[in-house]
Amino acid sequence: VKWRMDNAQIYLPIIDSGVEYKWIYLGWIPVAVKGAGLLSFGDITLNTETGIFAASAMTADRCSALITRMKFVCSFGEAVGDGIPVEDISLVGTQMGKSKPDKALLARNVEQLKEDFDMKASMEIDKVSRRFRRCNYCGKSEEDAEDDDFKLLQCACKKYYYCSKEHQKLNWKDHKAKCIKIREGK
Repeated sequence: VKWRMDNAQIYLPIIDSGVEYKWIYLGWIPVAVKGAGLLSFGDITLNTETGIFAASAMTADRCSALITRMKFVCSFGEAVGDGIPVEDISLVGTQMGKSKPDKALLARNVEQLKEDFDMKASMEIDKVSRRFRRCNYCGKSEEDAEDDDFKLLQCACKKYYYCSKEHQKLNWKDHKAKCIKIREGK
């Protein structure tokens, strides 16, 4: 999996800890004007202990672009052997600020997942948290926790979360510059 992600031109590795790998992805989404398009981006995290991919995209269209790219990474290829099995996928639409998730576009992405990966896919709208919060280091969410009272800790920049002080400290080297810029309003 890591080899495929590292060798796909649209993924840029940003974390390589041996336990967690994280890539940002870049793509191009064409728009109605001939030759025009939008740069598409998001991030993908692979936790090697759980084998779970967690991906985020800013919009449903960017999610669609990510699904197309992941089909390539997970498909069968003679050069690298067998494909990567995909067992279960769930799309979560969240409200960011005042913009609400587009249910029709999320439903289209669920159908694309079913067709591309020939597996079950589900969709839900997160009305409670308004954000799909995960630890910025390990990807653990409040929903993953065994303890019902578990809450993620919010960083001083108010944009990122951590499951523990230890993970915040371990991620500080990668997050520091971004955190300072966010707090300074740049």
